[in-house]
Amino acid sequence: RLRTQGFEIAKEQLENNYFAFVGEEYIKSLNKYAEMKKSLEEKINAQKENYQSQMESLTQQQQELLSNDQNLKQQIAQLNANESLSEEEKKNATVTNLSISAPDFYTAKNMTNNFLSKSINMSHLKLIVFSKAVDEHGFLHHSRFLLREREIRPHTAVAVTAGEAKSYLEAVNPRLEANTAKYYELMALRSNNVYSPNKKLSRFVDEIRSPDGISVLPVAHSGEKIDDENPLKITAPWVNTSDFEVHSKEAGLQGMAIFKNGKIISVDTGSGGMLYNIITGGIKNCTVSLKNPYAENEILSFGVNIPEAASYKIDNKKKPCRITVNQGFDVDFYGGTLPAGFKDNGQVYAFAKGCFQKAFSEFFYDLSRNKKADIINLDKYFRMQFLTENSPELSDWSKTFETAEFEFNIDFFEKG
Repeated sequence: RLRTQGFEIAKEQLENNYFAFVGEEYIKSLNKYAEMKKSLEEKINAQKENYQSQMESLTQQQQELLSNDQNLKQQIAQLNANESLSEEEKKNATVTNLSISAPDFYTAKNMTNNFLSKSINMSHLKLIVFSKAVDEHGFLHHSRFLLREREIRPHTAVAVTAGEAKSYLEAVNPRLEANTAKYYELMALRSNNVYSPNKKLSRFVDEIRSPDGISVLPVAHSGEKIDDENPLKITAPWVNTSDFEVHSKEAGLQGMAIFKNGKIISVDTGSGGMLYNIITGGIKNCTVSLKNPYAENEILSFGVNIPEAASYKIDNKKKPCRITVNQGFDVDFYGGTLPAGFKDNGQVYAFAKGCFQKAFSEFFYDLSRNKKADIINLDKYFRMQFLTENSPELSDWSKTFETAEFEFNIDFFEKG
């Protein structure tokens, strides 16, 4: 009997200890859960604050985008001018200018339905002009949206302006053309605009979305003189067009803007655009004016025919890499008499060839050493040397280009 009572007492004590232990563990679990809940709530609150901060930043960027005149300006051609317009309004009476403030192209396009009785057919779009003030991500963002638009054609021309894009569109006054749309097409995509490259929307998007984001665009201006920014350093005796201007203050395309990593790193209204067009075959003929080193204020003019773009040979076995540039020209000296300081025409042509050689050298070395931007796309010639895209040397093309040495084989075929 005593033994049974002792067993019962021991059993009761054991049960009490067990439930005390279970209760203590349960409380610990509750405390741990509370701590986890608190930690989770803190993380959620931090994420909310981060999200709100990002939204505020995005809103601020949108406001800055609008306040920096990066709004959509559309120019619509109309058939007949209104006779009641003032002389200032009749400056380009074949178009109507519409200004819309919107964060993107689609919103702006939809807003035109608020006051236009007809829907705008974007397949007739000829030229897209960006303001230089666009954010560095804005060029790719907006151009990709425009390229995806079903009605906009991939070969639509693209340009950038140093000032406000709307100022250029408002200042355009077509000469020798009654149709403004045709005027834009001829100006932006023709092959004889000597001082500006031409660029199509699809090509610009492909280039600017590449890893280095390197491309070029023509520079549009509303008649004002453009201040060059980090221009190409050409000391050859070429007549620099950036020193001159059209006194009638005509809006036009002159100069070249260089992009790297999606943003503008150079604006050059001098000889850079002309050299780029000659080297890439963007123009087929032009007139090159050179300063006579033997006579002050005397200009020597040469008619230059460019049969084809330059060709290249890249020797990566040598360190640094050696790039040979080959190009031929048909050249005609526009001079009725022998210029001062020269014994014969042979010396004149030799002088011109030396100027071309020096200009080419300065052009490529400036791109390589200063701009560090391969706007000629020499990498495609470099890639031809390798059987696969997995070669480790391909990933170092930027460094290869920046340290490369250049040689130039310039062939002059004299006409006179």
